[in-house]
Amino acid sequence: MQARSGLVVHLADERYSSRAADDALRDARSSGAMSRRVKKGDRDGQAARIILEQWMAEKHP
Repeated sequence: MQARSGLVVHLADERYSSRAADDALRDARSSGAMSRRVKKGDRDGQAARIILEQWMAEKHP
């Protein structure tokens, strides 16, 4: 992908992002921070947030 696009490509380990997303959603529901039922896209959105936060924590320029 990097060779075709000419852009820098960063790889991310996604193995535990879905499990962490499930935990975050469960905690939000039990604490009352999230009052509605969890929808299908909520897990994917939370997992994407976790991956991005991990990437940013690695101090990429």
